[in-house]
Amino acid sequence: MHREVGARTSSPQEPFGDLPNESESTSPEFQQPVTCWVIDHPAHAQAFMPFIRNGNTADLFICCDRPDVRHLLESGEGILPRRQVLWVPRPTGIRMGKLKRLTIAYKRYKMVRRELQMRNGTSRQIMRIIGLGTPIELYAAKRSRIKARLYISDVEPDHLSHKWALKSATDILIPLSWRKDLDGGFSNRAENREKIEVHHFPGTKPHVYLRPITFSTSTSESSEVKILMRSLLGGGIHDKGEVIAIPEFSVSGIELKSHSEGERLDKPWELPNSILNFDAVITQSVSLASEAAVLGVPVFLISKAERGVLNWLEENGTPLSRLSNTADCKTELKAWINRQKELKNSKGGGSGESSESKAETVESMNTPLTSRQQEWPDTKASWGVVFELLSLKDSL
Repeated sequence: MHREVGARTSSPQEPFGDLPNESESTSPEFQQPVTCWVIDHPAHAQAFMPFIRNGNTADLFICCDRPDVRHLLESGEGILPRRQVLWVPRPTGIRMGKLKRLTIAYKRYKMVRRELQMRNGTSRQIMRIIGLGTPIELYAAKRSRIKARLYISDVEPDHLSHKWALKSATDILIPLSWRKDLDGGFSNRAENREKIEVHHFPGTKPHVYLRPITFSTSTSESSEVKILMRSLLGGGIHDKGEVIAIPEFSVSGIELKSHSEGERLDKPWELPNSILNFDAVITQSVSLASEAAVLGVPVFLISKAERGVLNWLEENGTPLSRLSNTADCKTELKAWINRQKELKNSKGGGSGESSESKAETVESMNTPLTSRQQEWPDTKASWGVVFELLSLKDSL
């Protein structure tokens, strides 16, 4: 089945993060169903955060036990409401063999199923489960008789997760830009199954939790180009065959700040918006590249990754550049940096004009994304509609 939504454009369980009462939904007329949110990556927490804040106090977080996710949640005071957390192991990693991956995945499945079944028949019973590329939890939910199970993905080549999602999901949410030529037949099989409903959303995942801007992102007063460079460790479920090493380079006239995946940040929740403090971004991460492009910050993605959302970003005029020749990465990268230097000089970098006079954040979701006056996709509303449809499914 197919539905297009909003196409307008084990370890201990722990509470964390206290959100002010006024930020949570307290309406006596309507209470959100008890939901299990699966957080496997920091970007997942960012994307779910607007919905979690208006959720049910009995919600459950199933979180992947990796340093960047732990650090994000430990820093959630005042950002996320206090909820029960179940930490589960990560069945991927650098040089992890197939047998070990399967063993960890099975342990994770057993931990999740045990927790879901313990809640059955109580006031804290899970009514719906929502995850981004996390079919293990959905399969455990199916075996625990949870009726509404949503699988979200924007990663077409993640064939293993897709395979298990077909066995466990009741609903699938993918972008309108989804490339069927990369998904191994996943979307076609899903659309032909009566028990699965496929939904599509406009834009990209970062459109859910970021806000549009209408200003030049060249914020530093120095004539040097301020660049954020973020590298990946690799070992992710779809990193194999995609990650390309960032070459060593020496270019004058730039101020470079380097950050590696897993390194602690002072304010991890502010990472996406902190991109606005830079003139440009160099990264191996598709997630960070998408965030930068959406915010209008020039970004150079060093990766072999192919995604429909990357094509969408290019087609819609965002400042995303991708490596075209892996054999000459260093030359391409230096040429791109030199273009950023020229761009900054043309904008009057170093003129002493303050960033406040250059920029004004616009809260309206209909504010133009770039100078091309594009409409900001209503991705957040689209996701919300699908989440509400899940609630109806549970009541049937």
